[in-house]
Amino acid sequence: SVTSIGNYAFNGCRGLTAVTIPNSVTSIGEPAFRDCSGLTSVTIPNSVTSIGNYAFNGCRGLTAITIPNSVTSIGESAFRDCSGLTSVTIPNSVTSIGERAFEGCSNISLVKVPVTNYSVFCENKALGLIYSSLRKPVQLINNVGAEIKEFVVPEGVTTIGSSAFRNCTGLTSITVPSSVTSIGDYAFSGCNGISLVKVPVTNYSVFCENKALGLIYSSLRKPVQLINNVGAEIKEFVVPEGVTAIGSSAFRNCTGLTTVTIPKSVTSIGDYAFQNCSGLTSLTIPGSVSSIGNYAFSGCNSLTSITIPSSVTSIGNGAFSRYGNITNVKVNVIDYTSFQENIIIETIYSSIGKPVQLVNNEGAEIKEFVVPEGATSIGNSAFRNCTGLISVTIPGSVTSIGNYAFSGCSGLASATIPNSVATIGERTFERCSGLKSATIGSNVKSIGSDAFSGTTALMTVKTYIKEPYDISRFETNTYRQGTLYVPANTKDLYIRFDGWREFLNIAEMEKESAPNGQCAKPSIIIAGKGMRYECETPGAEFESILTTEEQRFGGDKLVMENKDLVYILTVYATAPGYDRSEPAQVKFLVSRKDVNGDGTVDVADIGTIIDEMAANARREGGLSEVVED
Repeated sequence: SVTSIGNYAFNGCRGLTAVTIPNSVTSIGEPAFRDCSGLTSVTIPNSVTSIGNYAFNGCRGLTAITIPNSVTSIGESAFRDCSGLTSVTIPNSVTSIGERAFEGCSNISLVKVPVTNYSVFCENKALGLIYSSLRKPVQLINNVGAEIKEFVVPEGVTTIGSSAFRNCTGLTSITVPSSVTSIGDYAFSGCNGISLVKVPVTNYSVFCENKALGLIYSSLRKPVQLINNVGAEIKEFVVPEGVTAIGSSAFRNCTGLTTVTIPKSVTSIGDYAFQNCSGLTSLTIPGSVSSIGNYAFSGCNSLTSITIPSSVTSIGNGAFSRYGNITNVKVNVIDYTSFQENIIIETIYSSIGKPVQLVNNEGAEIKEFVVPEGATSIGNSAFRNCTGLISVTIPGSVTSIGNYAFSGCSGLASATIPNSVATIGERTFERCSGLKSATIGSNVKSIGSDAFSGTTALMTVKTYIKEPYDISRFETNTYRQGTLYVPANTKDLYIRFDGWREFLNIAEMEKESAPNGQCAKPSIIIAGKGMRYECETPGAEFESILTTEEQRFGGDKLVMENKDLVYILTVYATAPGYDRSEPAQVKFLVSRKDVNGDGTVDVADIGTIIDEMAANARREGGLSEVVED
């Protein structure tokens, strides 16, 4: 009927060589067998649940001890200085191990932990407690004593506890089910023999939002292999239609993945979602995605290109960092207007530092970008590092151009800032190494610092600013070899201000032209009884002048009288920010001078003249005479 071995019961009994403890005993007290140096064997029955502090401290003769599966706690220094111990088997029932429990057990090379209930073991902290006490490798063994090298966590387990597999150096692989949503600190710490972690994917939809891979990576930092329900590796993953989000770390460290298909139902890609997927060679992000998380594609060093739709409005820090082979990031531009204020190019550049290629909805590169009429601003970094751009047309509706807007656009040969623009941001044309000419409109009130830094090819600068101010410097060779053109009678003003006065060549423009140049020559279209004007310049309006001249014709069937009158219609096109166009003319040969009978030939006759001209054109199959310059 003995139920416990009391404190100090056999303390210092150095002649004691063996002891048998009956099944009625549930606890071994403090320090019940301390310094029993002659003790060589002890059998602890399955009834014992606790081993007290210092219980076997100093039992140097003990060579092996088996702790039964009933024990839940091992006290402080319980087996301290048991230098004869070469191995110890600790059941997975143990949840508490005191400090220095195995300190001084210098001959123990391995601690064995039998695994009988895999599910319970995953949440057990026994290995962490052993490691903290002994700092020796731990060997997992099954119920027949064989070492477990490949551990399969049962499906349904949701948590792998802190230090659950800590220092299990014999493990070579571990299979973690997609049901796992929490992995504790140090769960796989010291498992240096593990070369691969397998994750079975049974429910693809659920898996896409699971954080299991991120948790494994944070703990183990080993490659993760996705396997299907028959154990085969998944290399091509098709995210099911209907999934709206790819969760944080959903595919993190899946080095075996080569392709991933994302459906149009997905609107967000989470942090670390594809980090270190080094086997991924191509990826298409659908136009439904609006946000890409932090480090989402970091370390995907087999990707050579990636296309980002214009729907993306948010890209996290380092989203494309640590690319080894990517040479180009393609940005699909569909809505040109909204694109102007988009920060995606800036975030790509900050993350990857690579050229960005603008493509249309058919995948063709955009080299000539026309900012739509109505756009009021070009945002920060809107075209940053778009090296393929060779020209950009800015309409008269734009009033501001942001910082870094065209920075790194090395293919850009010229830049024309219309009169409508009031502010040019910092480093706007920085590193535009191909820029040869720049025209600055008359209304620009502010030019940010280093706006033209690195424009080494810039040789022509035209400014229509009539009241100059200090600006940042242009490049040295621009000052030495280039020419600054300024409005008439303003040269003396420009040489007073920093950034302008350094030009060796400053010339006043004889004719003050508009910054956008001259309007395109209009076309005069005559059809039926109507007439209209057309011009290629956006927003063009028209000025028309009607004059007459007398001409004589003979020997021609078109002559209706001996003396006929030629009406000359002259049309000009005008638009904001443009000079007036070259004139377009049409000459109408008509048979009467005074059409409305008021005694004079004047503009009042126009309507009747055009009606008669149109009727004549229908009769004769063409106009009497049309002369276009």
